[in-house]
Amino acid sequence: MNVNRDAHGDVDLTRITHNDGGSWKQLIVPNNDSHGQPYACQSAVRASLRIQRDPVQSLRGLIIAIGNVGEKLTLYVESDTFLSCDAADAGFAWEEVHKDAHLWEFGDSGLMLVMANDE
Repeated sequence: MNVNRDAHGDVDLTRITHNDGGSWKQLIVPNNDSHGQPYACQSAVRASLRIQRDPVQSLRGLIIAIGNVGEKLTLYVESDTFLSCDAADAGFAWEEVHKDAHLWEFGDSGLMLVMANDE
């Protein structure tokens, strides 16, 4: 996972690689948010899933990250919680699992996921 910054230090785009940086691809924007509503992006061309910092793979096959869908990365307190089942597509597709930024922890060898609002 790579978070690019522009000349002003703003996050420009979040991309992912599977060949040690040989090629990079933009993350796939989820169709709907966690409430089933489509994302309201001004420009479908520039809309992207933007990740706050490197996501954490807490359990084999699952990656959780904080970020937003839009043209620019928002503040942490304006971000949402996303999940990728990387076994299905190697981390390209993500789903919003909860509004707001959340802390999380896996328990019971991965059988339980506990989340707490971090805003």
